[in-house]
Amino acid sequence: IDGYAYVDLGLPSGLKWACYNVGCQSPEEPGDSYAWGEIDPTAECTHIGEEMDDISGNPQYDAASAYWGGDWRMPTHNECRELLIYCEWRHVYYNDEYGVLVEGPNGKAIFFCVEGVNYGFPYDIYYWSSTPDGSKTSNAYLLRFYDEGNKTFNERRWTGYSIRPVSD
Repeated sequence: IDGYAYVDLGLPSGLKWACYNVGCQSPEEPGDSYAWGEIDPTAECTHIGEEMDDISGNPQYDAASAYWGGDWRMPTHNECRELLIYCEWRHVYYNDEYGVLVEGPNGKAIFFCVEGVNYGFPYDIYYWSSTPDGSKTSNAYLLRFYDEGNKTFNERRWTGYSIRPVSD
């Protein structure tokens, strides 16, 4: 889609997940780390305390939309949950890089590598969603893969994490 590789995992929504992160050209590269709502990987988060709605598809705040254009955007919290619910997960090494292989209901898979900021290496892997938490002012939801299971949870917006684009 628009020159970027993707995988249709056979999810009920039909959502397509990019094969790699914003800021790289292959699945085993971590790409850039972004504070939530920032499109410059070197920028400090300027949205702490600011009430915001979901930023998916807004190129002013969504790095996937800003850099890749077209229909590419950050996944929402619900789209990350869909990935958790309908896919199988395996911690693997892919081209000598640690990460998680996510296999969809149709048997196709994508690889999520360890990104730049990782507090639990080799088991914790984090990716931003586009959705602020319930307070909409200080935290946002992210997708977390770890040794004991996979889940979404909220994190402080200023922490730098990878972004995996999606497209309808």
